[in-house]
Amino acid sequence: MQNLKEVKEGLDNIDFEKVGRRIQYIRKSRKITQADLSAICGCTSNHLSAIENGVNKPSIELIMKISVVLEESVDY
Repeated sequence: MQNLKEVKEGLDNIDFEKVGRRIQYIRKSRKITQADLSAICGCTSNHLSAIENGVNKPSIELIMKISVVLEESVDY
């Protein structure tokens, strides 16, 4: 079992730019607009754009909603 320090270090190493690029890639491949995805997930288009560009970090709740809509696993 990991200790809290190891968990925190793992979280600090998440590449949110890569996460955003993956969201954008899958969203576009599914032909879903930012406006549509953000409306379904309950966030603004500006917030989703900032996530896709690695500026904002998505909440775990939003990641889960996006994964359901885009039909991808959360760990993708």
